Amino acid sequence: MDSRQVRAWKASGHTVLWILIDGEIGAACRMSDRIRSDSTTAVRALLTLGITPVMLTGDSFETARLVSEAVGITEPPRAGIKPSEKLEEVQRLHRNGVVGMIGDGVNDGPALASADVGIAMGVQGTAMAAEAAGVVLMTNDLRKIADAVVAARRCTRVMGISVGVALALKLVPFFLMASTAADTYLIVVAVASDVLGIAWVLLAATSLLHMKPQFARSPCGADQVAVTEIVPVAEGLGDNADSEGLHKPQDESHGVVKTRPTNGVADCAAV
Repeated sequence: MDSRQVRAWKASGHTVLWILIDGEIGAACRMSDRIRSDSTTAVRALLTLGITPVMLTGDSFETARLVSEAVGITEPPRAGIKPSEKLEEVQRLHRNGVVGMIGDGVNDGPALASADVGIAMGVQGTAMAAEAAGVVLMTNDLRKIADAVVAARRCTRVMGISVGVALALKLVPFFLMASTAADTYLIVVAVASDVLGIAWVLLAATSLLHMKPQFARSPCGADQVAVTEIVPVAEGLGDNADSEGLHKPQDESHGVVKTRPTNGVADCAAV
């Protein structure tokens, strides 16, 4: 059980399963999943927007580290943590700013509820995660999170400008009252300022209807079905056994970025 091949599998971030035959260990299997193609793009988009992704996972540190490096997460992963520890980590991050939590499992419920913005993966996520979160994604495309941030910031900016312009137009009649004898046309100016203010707000709101995705412009592998391929390996767990594989965390990789497999690979070696 402590062969060189198994140690190499564990060191490379793979999950090792043992197969028992008649009560005795008959084989060892290494399992891994490919990282979704959109995960790297999603992380890069979040970094571009000034958002720092952090991985919270119950997987081993080696698995979390390899995946973080593969998708471009610069912060050290918080690996091997329990649901209560995820909650504590979210609360700790909250002291430094706004925190958004992305998850899909039962273990993510407390952290999703505690975050400023809880985002649940609605396609393959659990009902508990969807209930605890404030936002439910109806697709597994992580790039849409960055698009949502861009849309939210634009909405906030447009709303602020609209309120400023409307207030400025309302002040025009008051300036006219204080500076000139505007008795003859003051009512007209006041009504015109109201109409212009309403028109400006409506036009600004209408412009938001034409927003297009900035990062999720093309379809990704979000809706592809996960496939597991069984690859036989040379007998024995010695130095000649095949150790080639792909690294990605198991299905418990949660946090600011959640990676999901499009397919996986499982290698088995007889003992």
